Amino acid sequence: QELPCIHSGDQFSIFLYKDNEYNCPLILKTLSGSYTDKEAAILSNEYELLKDLNIPEVRKALRLIGFEEGFALVMEYCEGLTIESAFIKQRKNISQILDVMVSITRAVHHIHINNIIHNCINSDNILIDEKSNLIHIIDFGHAVRTDSETLKIINTQATGNSPLYMSPEQTSRLNLRIDNRSDLYSLGILFYAMLTGKTPFENENPTELFHCHIAKTPTPLHIAQRGIPIVISEIVMKLLSKAREDRYQSTYGLIADLEKCLSML
Repeated sequence: QELPCIHSGDQFSIFLYKDNEYNCPLILKTLSGSYTDKEAAILSNEYELLKDLNIPEVRKALRLIGFEEGFALVMEYCEGLTIESAFIKQRKNISQILDVMVSITRAVHHIHINNIIHNCINSDNILIDEKSNLIHIIDFGHAVRTDSETLKIINTQATGNSPLYMSPEQTSRLNLRIDNRSDLYSLGILFYAMLTGKTPFENENPTELFHCHIAKTPTPLHIAQRGIPIVISEIVMKLLSKAREDRYQSTYGLIADLEKCLSML
């Protein structure tokens, strides 16, 4: 059957798969055109990580099927817009933003306590159903388990994250291993963009962006966007600390601080 394409990218295409044996909407995530072994490995990695994972904010991977043209990952279909579309291109009030920041952090928390580093936290990899405010984090092709051998050799080519959202250690310039705090830095970039409408470092040159993440201090949030309470600014700027030890060390403290802000607001 010919399936409607709902996303077409350089590496992967996604098709809506309604008429299936599961009797619910699914997606097929397929390799686009001619593919490399690396891209096939990314799809396989996503399946292996998600097939046994049971997190409400992560859609389930049901099957990895092979055919003459390549592979397809069969996954649950999740309704929603990207955070880029719903919260950056469309501006929302601070209460709405803070509420969703808490939900996103809880989703990342559930991923981390399952010993997974996502590695690609950005505004295109988080979906929100605006009717229910339900969050889904997608694209686990570059994710790693914290106890895996892959983690020992991971570098910027392996992470696959957008240079706008890379942590300093993801740039591969610092010779530091990736850990959960890398996802927290990327969360800081995401929250900054949700609150101001743009990421703290805007540059089309990846090399320049790497330098910014490593060495340049972003404009404090409450200065970049008038009306942002200083306490929220301080939380986001803590996430954006260059040194990992200066960031939040886990999602626990971040959730507590964001919830406190939300209740005060």
